[in-house]
Amino acid sequence: MIVYGTRDITPEVATAPVVDLLGTDSLQLDGGQILQVLSELTFSGFETRLPPALHPSHPPYAVLVWYRLPASPFGPFTMAQVRVSSMAGISRFSYPVGGWIDNPDAAAELARRWGYRLEPAEVALHRRHDRVWGTVVADGTAVLEAGMTDPQPVSGKDANYNGHLNLARVERDGQLVATLVQTGPQLAFQSCDRGRPQVTVFSDSIGCDRPYWPVSAFSGTCAFLFTPVTFVCDPNVPAVDVGLTLMGALHAVEPAPH
Repeated sequence: MIVYGTRDITPEVATAPVVDLLGTDSLQLDGGQILQVLSELTFSGFETRLPPALHPSHPPYAVLVWYRLPASPFGPFTMAQVRVSSMAGISRFSYPVGGWIDNPDAAAELARRWGYRLEPAEVALHRRHDRVWGTVVADGTAVLEAGMTDPQPVSGKDANYNGHLNLARVERDGQLVATLVQTGPQLAFQSCDRGRPQVTVFSDSIGCDRPYWPVSAFSGTCAFLFTPVTFVCDPNVPAVDVGLTLMGALHAVEPAPH
């Protein structure tokens, strides 16, 4: 029996970004850096972390990820997200429960094109010869810190990275409809390392319980290719029943029930 999410997304919908599905072109950003740390979550209340469209992975885990881009059409930026692992039908798509960025112009563009909801913060990605780690400081308080030690070079093909579903609003028949939109850049690695994962700060303000068992981590230098949205679904209906391609999205997405 599949257990679907029970997360009440009503407060999140009220402030979710408005995304123009047909007005988004591909965006490639070169010379970027990424850090990803996976850490297991407990099974206790695992369904409350996800909206009803999604069902939890087994085991459930948190994805802590940082992107640093030295240049973009809207200036350099560093962003971080915390996502919860999930399945949309048979596809792996994590669900963001927290996000931060240090560039308001980049925040606005990522929200408009792909539904990223990112709060202003001091976000940094650091690298030393024996350690890579990311930090988020909001209003003077450390919110998130994680990373890896003892980095060892590997092929970029060894990096386990999946896309995610942002909660957004999409216009349909003059109304803004709550919608999960697929996103997550494709990565082309120039270099990649794996190391021992660590989670050292995880604030109670993040919309998820603290991970308890670090599993894996990688970091690398890569190009990021953000492609147009190709999958959308109603956040309140199991995605296996109503998953859509973009071609039919504007005509077939039903408003989420209130």
